Amino acid sequence: NIKIKKQEGNICSFQSIISDIEDNHLQRSHSKQLLRSRGICVILPTYNNVGSIAHILERVKAQCDDVIVVNDGSNDGTENILQSMSGITVVDNKKNEGKGTALKRGFQKALELGFSYAITLDADGQHYPEDIPLMLEANQKNPGAIIIGKRNLEGVDRSKGRMIKRIMQSSAIPYKIHFFFMKNSFNPWKIVFST
Repeated sequence: NIKIKKQEGNICSFQSIISDIEDNHLQRSHSKQLLRSRGICVILPTYNNVGSIAHILERVKAQCDDVIVVNDGSNDGTENILQSMSGITVVDNKKNEGKGTALKRGFQKALELGFSYAITLDADGQHYPEDIPLMLEANQKNPGAIIIGKRNLEGVDRSKGRMIKRIMQSSAIPYKIHFFFMKNSFNPWKIVFST
């Protein structure tokens, strides 16, 4: 998002706005190159997100070129939108099997495609694709770590990480891939596994 700056009470010149847009594009391009060189993709599980999936995918693709979408048996037209979009890898579950299974299938596809890391986002707009560069930065500082973004949910009762525990205990997931879970209001946690 480009903000128009004010200079001495006047709106800045059109040339300044163009310069800001070009700088923003160069930063995103560099970030995309770093994501690819580090073997990082984005996994987006989706179930019946016809109202948000196209917009979310456009925002994700603005940040990362390597996007895997797991369509978890959607029956609301989500599949048609996914088929019409270019530049994404789609994994289709014939029926809804739940987010955990969708994530497992996404991780398996990421491994098949040669990725080492995955950033997961929800397809309903809860998570901000614009935070992907922050996850990249955390990965650069902590290679080999699981990095989990944390939302500020003060006073809200949450699951205490049961889904993460189930995924990590699953024998279907090889330990060679590193997992990233992204949440709003980026505040990374680091979990390092030693083998």
